[in-house]
Amino acid sequence: MRLELFDRREGLFELRLGGEKNPAFPIDAKTLGAAPDLLDRLLAALRAELPDLPLLTAADDVEPYRHDRTEYARPGMPLGVAVPTTTAEVATIVRLAAAHRVPLVTRGAGSGVSGGSLAVDGGLTISMAKMDAVVEIDVANLVVRCGPGIMNAELGRRVAEHGLFYPPDP
Repeated sequence: MRLELFDRREGLFELRLGGEKNPAFPIDAKTLGAAPDLLDRLLAALRAELPDLPLLTAADDVEPYRHDRTEYARPGMPLGVAVPTTTAEVATIVRLAAAHRVPLVTRGAGSGVSGGSLAVDGGLTISMAKMDAVVEIDVANLVVRCGPGIMNAELGRRVAEHGLFYPPDP
């Protein structure tokens, strides 16, 4: 599997998966080849390269990031949660996790109801919650450029200021 990070203007980004099909669930760090010492090395590398990056590792701090609002979810326990604010930080996290063979789970605001942001045992969760800026509302073309952490309700309020309606949350 190949993970590519395409930098976008003003802190926006796009992740694309390519190559082989995604492995079957359940996926955990052991399945993907991350040894316990690699997990510790990843945390040390993240702290060295991104000293200002919020990196949550205490079980009580990690707990709210293990799942979204899916009622039937059985999330794993990640080794930690990184909370970047820039595309450059995300790129560094992805690069280091790949080098250490640690699986990643990205999550926006955690408001989903389909299990899309369930944590993986021994993996690293990247919370995009602080990347919630609305960069541009192009009324003429009905296009919004925003960060991945914006909540649907907030996006709805922002486009309503321009006489538009964002339909996912009626």
